[in-house]
Amino acid sequence: MEKTLVSKIEIREVHRDTKDISTWRNALIYAEAIYNPNRQPLYDLYSDIMLDAHLTALINKRVNAIVNQPLKFVNNEKENEAVTDMLNTEAFIQLVTHLLMAKFWGFSLVELQFDTENNAITPTLIDRRHVKPTKKLVVKYPQDMWGIDYTKPPYDKYVIFSGQDEDLGILLKAAPHVLYKRGVIADWAQFSEIFGMPFRKGTYDGYDDNARRQLEGAIKNAGSASYAIIPEGTNIEFIQSTATGSTDLYNELRKACNDELSVLILGQTLTTNQGDKGARSLGEVHAEVESMINAEDRIFIMNQLNHNLLPLMEHHGYDVKGGKFVFDETETIDTAVSVDIDLKLAQRIPISDDYFYEKYNIPKPDNYDQLIAEKQQQAEALKQPPPDPLQLEGEEESRFKAGQGAKQQTPLAKKGFFDFFVKAP
Repeated sequence: MEKTLVSKIEIREVHRDTKDISTWRNALIYAEAIYNPNRQPLYDLYSDIMLDAHLTALINKRVNAIVNQPLKFVNNEKENEAVTDMLNTEAFIQLVTHLLMAKFWGFSLVELQFDTENNAITPTLIDRRHVKPTKKLVVKYPQDMWGIDYTKPPYDKYVIFSGQDEDLGILLKAAPHVLYKRGVIADWAQFSEIFGMPFRKGTYDGYDDNARRQLEGAIKNAGSASYAIIPEGTNIEFIQSTATGSTDLYNELRKACNDELSVLILGQTLTTNQGDKGARSLGEVHAEVESMINAEDRIFIMNQLNHNLLPLMEHHGYDVKGGKFVFDETETIDTAVSVDIDLKLAQRIPISDDYFYEKYNIPKPDNYDQLIAEKQQQAEALKQPPPDPLQLEGEEESRFKAGQGAKQQTPLAKKGFFDFFVKAP
């Protein structure tokens, strides 16, 4: 392809002006327009709220759960190591990230460069402000109504569209909580500035302007704390609300916004925020909810790779015919859980010892056969019934009558084995 789609658009900077709830609502109206939808204001808002630390951490936690899961490519149930090696490159991890971020932004249009000689794929994300998914167009400017149809040749063999045409993404629901939190933190900062430092009050003779100017200059140069210059005989008073603590109101609203974001992104709160009760069982339930979301994300990525990427790779000459992308699920199971599962299976079905040595990377002893034989002998010895006390008593009496033990008669020989252990006080 001589010219890529990226080269046909004019990138503009993100608008970083002050944003509030009215900004979010107006951007939503522009994005949902029927005849000429424009998502630029909405995506400028998304770029702005992504500066929020908590929101970024939540999204990274969900993305990392997928990109940290090993991918492999199999043909006829056998791993294709050449393609699998490509899946572990930084470029392919970036591709998976772009595809998954479609859930947060609504869609992702990724342009690919194929390098069959080096067995590599390089992804480039098309700026979402220049894509009109409902019309299948890439436009030069975000406000344009006409552009390039990326579903037509030759571009259709170089792009992957991930997501839904009408979807505006999870960030649409996250934006109000970030904006509210941003506002309350700004108010909290202002509160701390006013009441966190000593307030200075200066008075002057109401008829002496020169004294007022000198007093104001002196107080201004004495520090950054708040101050007031008022005429003699007047008063200034700050009336603070006593309904809540001085900072509790701001902090509780901040925590509530963060909790809402955690529920929206991860389905729960306890894997990111410390709960009030801290019960372990409750934390395990929350972790299970998050694992279900991660499983859904893995299915989403596998569908994108197998249904969209695989045909393009085959078209460009990669050795992938008849194969598929899969996640290596064995790496996700905790070792303790895996051991417990294997031991329970070993009680029901025969499992070779070599399976445990290889799976858990345990060195096999050189005298393995000898140790197994000794273990079997010990097991057979434990299976033999214990000696009968009455039989032992009879044998002891027979030996005594035959003259055995006549020289040295122990209490056991005089009374008998059974009497010694049972009848003796």
